[in-house]
Amino acid sequence: MKSKPLVTIITATYNSGLVLQRCIDSVNAQTYSNIEYIVIDGGSKDNTVDIIKQNEHIVTKWISERDEGVYDAWNKGIALASGVWIVFIGSDDTFYPNAIQTYVDFIGNSNQQFDYVSARVHITNSKDQVIRTFGWPWVWEKSKRVCTIAHPGSFHSKELFQTYGHYNKAYKICGDYELLLRAGSGLKAAYMNFVSLKMEVGGLSDSYKVYLEHYKVVTSTGKLSNIVASYDLIKEYSKFLVKRGFRYLGLNIALKK
Repeated sequence: MKSKPLVTIITATYNSGLVLQRCIDSVNAQTYSNIEYIVIDGGSKDNTVDIIKQNEHIVTKWISERDEGVYDAWNKGIALASGVWIVFIGSDDTFYPNAIQTYVDFIGNSNQQFDYVSARVHITNSKDQVIRTFGWPWVWEKSKRVCTIAHPGSFHSKELFQTYGHYNKAYKICGDYELLLRAGSGLKAAYMNFVSLKMEVGGLSDSYKVYLEHYKVVTSTGKLSNIVASYDLIKEYSKFLVKRGFRYLGLNIALKK
């Protein structure tokens, strides 16, 4: 009989009353049962806390207090986590029902030990229509320059944080990527060609700020040369501008990384 490791899912929230219930429902709908669900709220002013209280039969642990952003909230969640594996999902993201079970089966059927396992995600528009699929394997020679993985819903071993520390809360967008860069070429990463969740396009990760913070991460933690990092910044930001231009025309395109 295969073991059923405890999986901790962490959601950071702030004024998420319009979207949080859908996220909670997607956690509750998982076909895998050995789940601990932690919600870290940043002191919301809307009905977010009321929604959390209404779902305490699903939410295992929660706190609501001011924080310094999503990575500070995730660190608080990690401190509360009891799971062998730790997963992060945004309050406006939703799992597909078999997401956690598929990850657990993949890990259980492998004879290797992993620090990190990622899959793919569907990017949707405001009408919940899928406009693209994102997520590729972590391959050091490429991943040290461009973040190729889909972080939402991916699996982190608890030992990953014990070895490399928690998230640097000074970052606001690329802190998840920065943590993986700390492990460098030694990261024991695996990839599933499987779509685990849906996330809506937009937010800080869909702005020019992500490219500036990405540059800082790859040159400081990743030790990439300024010349190479500058070239990548110009290339990736140019692609972003092209995609945004097409989006204004009502067209959604994906330019290969």
